[in-house]
Amino acid sequence: MNTHSKLFVDVAIIAKALPRKKNIYTYIGDTSFSVGDLVEIPFGKKTTQGIILSFHKTALAKYAYKKISRTLQSPAITPPQHQLALFLSREYITPFGSVARLFFFPKKPKKEIPPPPPSHEVILKQEVPKKLSKECKEILTYLEDQRNIFLKEPSGEYRLQKVLALAKEKTKNGSQALIIFPDKNTLFWAYEKARSFWKDDSLSLLYGGLSPSQKYRDWKKISSGCSLILGTKSALFAPYKNLSLIIIEDEHRSGHKQREVAPRYDTRRVVLELAKIHQCHVIMTSATPSIEYTHHAKTASWKILSPKKTLQKKQAPLIVNMKLEVYKNKRKYAFKTNRLIFSDLLLETIRQTIKNKDPFFLFVSRKGMHTLSFCSDCKKMLLCPQCKHILSEQNNETYACLSCGFISKTFMECPHCHSMHFTHKNTGTQAIEKTLKTLFPSTRIMRVDADNLESKIKKKEAFQEKIQKADILIGTPTLAYLPSLRKPGGIGIIEAESFLQWSEYLAEEQAFQFFTHVANFSHLDEEKTLPFIIQTYNENHRVIRALSHHKEEVLCTKEIREERKDLFYPPFSRMILLSSSHKTPKRAMKESEEIYTLLKKSLPSNTRISPPFSPMRKKKGDLSQKNIVIKIPKKWKSPLDAKVYETLLLLPPHWIIDIDPKEIL
Repeated sequence: MNTHSKLFVDVAIIAKALPRKKNIYTYIGDTSFSVGDLVEIPFGKKTTQGIILSFHKTALAKYAYKKISRTLQSPAITPPQHQLALFLSREYITPFGSVARLFFFPKKPKKEIPPPPPSHEVILKQEVPKKLSKECKEILTYLEDQRNIFLKEPSGEYRLQKVLALAKEKTKNGSQALIIFPDKNTLFWAYEKARSFWKDDSLSLLYGGLSPSQKYRDWKKISSGCSLILGTKSALFAPYKNLSLIIIEDEHRSGHKQREVAPRYDTRRVVLELAKIHQCHVIMTSATPSIEYTHHAKTASWKILSPKKTLQKKQAPLIVNMKLEVYKNKRKYAFKTNRLIFSDLLLETIRQTIKNKDPFFLFVSRKGMHTLSFCSDCKKMLLCPQCKHILSEQNNETYACLSCGFISKTFMECPHCHSMHFTHKNTGTQAIEKTLKTLFPSTRIMRVDADNLESKIKKKEAFQEKIQKADILIGTPTLAYLPSLRKPGGIGIIEAESFLQWSEYLAEEQAFQFFTHVANFSHLDEEKTLPFIIQTYNENHRVIRALSHHKEEVLCTKEIREERKDLFYPPFSRMILLSSSHKTPKRAMKESEEIYTLLKKSLPSNTRISPPFSPMRKKKGDLSQKNIVIKIPKKWKSPLDAKVYETLLLLPPHWIIDIDPKEIL
C-alpha cells in the first residue's frame, strides 16, 4: 500500500458499540503509517485500537493532537476490503470502526487445525463432468458480454452441479469464485460435493461458527489465491485477490439478511458492491426469485434464464377446504377435535404412501405443542392481551404467549363472552407428531424443526440414517430446505393460512416461495407426479388460488407487486426501520414522538414517515418498544442522500437503524 508524508492522520476507533456521529479522531503520524493500518492510540487515560482512514497536511482545528503510539498490523485490511467497509459504514449508517472489525485478518494460532479428511462416499457418488453442458456454455457467453445473470431454476443437485461447473470454468485463469449460501446445512452439503471438483488447497469454507484457527487457515488460503470459496454471508469480508465470479444461491431466502447486530446488511446488496469493486460478474439463483430483485434484474438489464422444462406446468396441488371437512365430520369427531387437523383425503394419502414404502412429508408453520384455543360459546380465538399473538395452552391449565412471555391466571375467561369453556386444537410439530402416533401406532415418525435440528446435525450419520428409515417426516419450513433429502412419496401442508397470517409486507411472497419450493418436490420423479395436498380454511386467498393454477406470476406475484407500488413498499422505495426500547412505555412514547418530530422537520417533504407505533412484540424482555418506518422515493437501491444520512446520524445511540428491513411489525 502506498505510504504518505502527511502529518495528520484520521483514525477510526475500533469497538463493538460506538456513537454514530463522533467516532473518527485526528492524530499526529509520520510516513511509516499507511491507510488500512491497525494502530494503537492514546484515548483519554487509556489506550485503544484504531484503523487509519486518511491523511492530511494541515490540522482542521487548533487542538493539541496526540501521537499514534505504534503500528499493530500493517495492513490490517486490503484496499478492496477498505472500499467495501466504507460502503457498509455509510450505506448501513454504522461507525467505520465497528464495520472494520469484520475485515481484520485473524491472528495466527499457536497450533493450526488441519483441513477435514476427504469424504470418499461423496466423491464416489459425484462425477466431475468432462464437458460443459449447453446451458453452462450459454451462461458463460452472457457473462462474456458483461451481463449479470438471474438463473430461475429449482434448487437441488442438478443446479449445484451447474453452478460448480461454471465456477470451475471461470477460475481456470487463476482467478477466484465465491458462492454464498443462505444457511449452513446447504453450505456443508455443497462443500462435500465441491471437494470432488477441487483439491482441498484450492477450496475454502467460510461461515460464522468457525474457530479462530480454522478462520486463519481459510483466510490465508484466500489471500494466497485459492480458487473457490463457499460460505454464508460472513464470507463477504475475506481478503480476495482476484474475484471473477460471485454466485448467490437461493437469493430469496431470509438467511441472506443480517438482522441481529449492526451493520444490518443485505447480502445481495453488498454482493453487487463487492462485484463493482472487483469488476466481476454476479449470478443469482432461485426457483422463486424475490419481487424486489426480479425488478432490479429487469431495470438493470440482467439476463434472466429459466430452465427449458418448467416444473410448475405439471399437476397443480390438491386444495382441501377444511370448512367443508369440519362440517362433514362434525358428528364423527365431536369429542376428538384434534382429528379434524387431518382431512380424510390427507389421511388416506398418508396410508397409501406408507403402504408403497415411500416417505410422506408433512409441513406445519410452527414448532412445539403450538395450540389454537377457541371459546366454546362465541368461537373467538384466544389472543394475548399484550401483543395480540395466539395464546398456547400449558400443562398447568394456564395460557402463555410465546412472543412476549405473557402467562394467564389459572382460571381464565373469554374476554368477549366471559365463558370459561374452551376448545383446543394442537397444530405445532410436536402436537402433530403426538396425534399421528395415535393414528399410525406402528409407523416410524420423525420430527424435524429448529428445536431438534441442531443436535441432529451434529450426529450427521445417525441423523441421515433416521431420515432414511422414517415413514412420516414432520417439519417446519426448515425441513423443506434440508439438502439431499429422500424423494417423498407424498406431501401435505396443514393449515396453509398459518403461513400467510402475518401482517408483514413480505408474508405472502415468502409463503408463495415456500409452497412453490415444496411443490417442486412433488415433481422430482420424472415418471409420475406425486400427491401434494394443501389444507386450508381460505381457498380463495390469492396465494392458494395461484398454486391451483399454472400461471403463478400472473395470478400472484403481479398482484403483490402492484399492491406494493400503491403502498410505496420496496422495490418502489428505500425503506428504513427505526426501533428503540425503554423501561417504561411512557418514556418510550415520549422519545419516539420527539424523534418523529425531528424527522418530519429534517427529511425531504416527499419522504413518508409513519407515526411511532408499537410492534407486534410490544416488549423485548422488560423493555417497551416503539418503531418508526421511513419510505424514501428513490430509484431501486440508490444510495441514501446526504440529508437523510446526516439526519439519521443524529439519532441517539440506543436507536436501531435497519436499512431495507424484512420485518417492520
